[in-house]
Amino acid sequence: MEKAAKQFKVDKEKVKLTQDDDVLDTWFSSGLFPFAIFGWPDKTPELDIFYPGALLETGHDIIFFWVARMVFFGQALLDKLPFKEVSNTTIVSLGLAFIVSFRLRSSFMRWFVMLTVAR
Repeated sequence: MEKAAKQFKVDKEKVKLTQDDDVLDTWFSSGLFPFAIFGWPDKTPELDIFYPGALLETGHDIIFFWVARMVFFGQALLDKLPFKEVSNTTIVSLGLAFIVSFRLRSSFMRWFVMLTVAR
């Protein structure tokens, strides 16, 4: 509180911090995603059919933050890895403070290949 008051140059009595109690944290919920979408904690036919998955395709930027949690939660709660393989996709940054979407990335790669071949 004191640090926030000092940073915003207000009396600490005017600083009030509250946490929304109706939020499932994104980092936490990412660990539940591979099996929660199939009805877990209930034992459902969908859970039996689709969990574990065969492949997770992802970018290297979330391997630790999301994928590791999926593995930890899957092992701890269902005693199974959530997927058999992980495919690490390329991430292209244009240096404009955003990561290129899959569609734009595909277009960029086609343009790059055409430019390279044309030389």
